Amino acid sequence: MIKIGEVKLFLGFLLISLAFAGIVSASFEVDNFLIKLATQSGEGASREINIYSESSENFDLRLLGLKGVSLSEDKFYLESGESKIVTIYFNSSEIEKGAYVGSLKISDGAKDVFVPIIFEVKSKDAFFDTTLDIPPTYSEVAPGDKIVAQIKIFDLTLGNLANWSGSHSLLTEFKVQDVFGNTIISESENVLVDGETQITKTLSLPKETKEGQYAFSVVVNYKSSIGVSSQTFSVKKASFFSDTGSGNVTLLIVVSAIVLFFLLMIGFFVYIVKDRDKFILDLKKYNSWEMERDKSLLSAQAKIVQKKKNVNAIALKKEVNQKIRELKARQMERVRELGRLKNKGNFKEMKKKVNEWKKKGYNTQGMEYKLKGLSTGEMKGLMSKWKKQYKGTEEYKKKKD
Repeated sequence: MIKIGEVKLFLGFLLISLAFAGIVSASFEVDNFLIKLATQSGEGASREINIYSESSENFDLRLLGLKGVSLSEDKFYLESGESKIVTIYFNSSEIEKGAYVGSLKISDGAKDVFVPIIFEVKSKDAFFDTTLDIPPTYSEVAPGDKIVAQIKIFDLTLGNLANWSGSHSLLTEFKVQDVFGNTIISESENVLVDGETQITKTLSLPKETKEGQYAFSVVVNYKSSIGVSSQTFSVKKASFFSDTGSGNVTLLIVVSAIVLFFLLMIGFFVYIVKDRDKFILDLKKYNSWEMERDKSLLSAQAKIVQKKKNVNAIALKKEVNQKIRELKARQMERVRELGRLKNKGNFKEMKKKVNEWKKKGYNTQGMEYKLKGLSTGEMKGLMSKWKKQYKGTEEYKKKKD
């Protein structure tokens, strides 16, 4: 049994730690940590973000550093426990082709949350396209360090361009932008492409680069054809212990002793806390994974329905969006239910619930996601093929374990 004196000591330690670290939790949550959309020039699309409030607050939403992006609404009020779905509209008809980086600022008057947004606009007549991948080693770098990206540029015409000579020189632009739309680095060079070319591009960040989220983007130009790709990474100052060349041994010993003290204190109270927040974090990861999985299933269904006669494309799109909204609402209710169990200190039931929801996700037959224009036989055939393909993946094995 936990003694009252131990609880008071722990709470005091926790308050001191929070004050020392400057950590104050936000009174609301969002279901997206990054919004990324790629579209062709002249086209439009939309994405949704769900905002859940833990207290009664007025909300103010603002887009920063973006072109061609707008919101369904930017001011509203939420009671405690309420949530709001806000639609983000992307319109590429009046902007140049390329990569646009910015963020959605969500404020309740006390705290601000920034959700990074990347809007990629490609040309319709795409002769060449590109992919960009930042190795895990460079997913977080320090100011003044180098950021490295592995870039592939490939021919989409299979060599059928007019006056084809076997290879082409493409003007390739490289850019690093922050989530407020500011360009930190910009370089360009001509890259020779023959079928497919892979290059490694290294950019040096300025020493004054601020901590935060950034996007590395590449744009390949060939006449009227423009291909775009991008990926996010973080900038964070290196810790004191990474700089062993300072020679300040005394300071290193003092800081090490303080860190050791805090680690011992945390270890002493770990049997009280038992990492209670890990269940909520685990559930949020599962919700994100489940959303991507079910979106792919809905997309596969929609492709089948679209081939049939007399299909109302607008009604089909609304039906797909409605099912996605229903899944989001169900996922938010899971998070709220886990929060209620956490407040009661019922950690055993929290673990049981998370495992129960995961198990249902693996065993679901998917019929609740069946679109109206799809027959039961077609759905069963699609589910059979989809499950076989899905269950062989490493991602499935990780989630199941």
